[in-house]
Amino acid sequence: MGREIRRVPINWSHPKKKNGSYRPLSQYNFIGIYKDWEDDLKKWYERYDKWQKGFIYSWKKECFVMKMSLSGRHEIIETSSYDNYTEYAGDPPSPPNPDDFMPKGKWYQFYENVSEGTPLSPPFRTKEELSNWLCSNKDFWGVKRDKEAADFIVNEGWCPSGILVNGIHYKPEEQHLLRKKLNAIKKKEAIWIKSKLGKNIGRERSPEKELTGDQIKKDE
Repeated sequence: MGREIRRVPINWSHPKKKNGSYRPLSQYNFIGIYKDWEDDLKKWYERYDKWQKGFIYSWKKECFVMKMSLSGRHEIIETSSYDNYTEYAGDPPSPPNPDDFMPKGKWYQFYENVSEGTPLSPPFRTKEELSNWLCSNKDFWGVKRDKEAADFIVNEGWCPSGILVNGIHYKPEEQHLLRKKLNAIKKKEAIWIKSKLGKNIGRERSPEKELTGDQIKKDE
């Protein structure tokens, strides 16, 4: 959950509810989600068939095991306190609605994905146009960013709703500051490691001195 940049169709107009608020839409591929639903529905009916025959699915063993029968004749491997399958497994999964998914395109738009996704900016043809808008205006949730923060989210493509580091909470519009701090730390560490390696290399080479041509002749 956080903020993200979505690719949207040219001059995309995000749908609204009757009350005028934006309707959350998923950016995931509907066909893929639909296939996942078909698999889940198939598993639901497979487990229902096993339930009718006296078995339940064991999440521990990842297989079907015999549940306790009413007569008590079977070995009690796993028990269920539910009288019917829907109490045990819930209702069959509902199919995804294609109207809950948004199309993809080539333009760029700033979104929140705390919900399935609603826009926080108008759509733009380029990243640069979107970044310029974000640092010149408050987004649709009333947040203003400077140019550095705008470039950060546009180039990263996503950031979480918040990051807590050493007791400091970084909001989405502040997380570029955390990146700068981490880069500064990495730079200091790299300089320190390089200095240590340089000293060690010097120590390894110092005991042996190269002989000059005159010294070699004298030894001969």
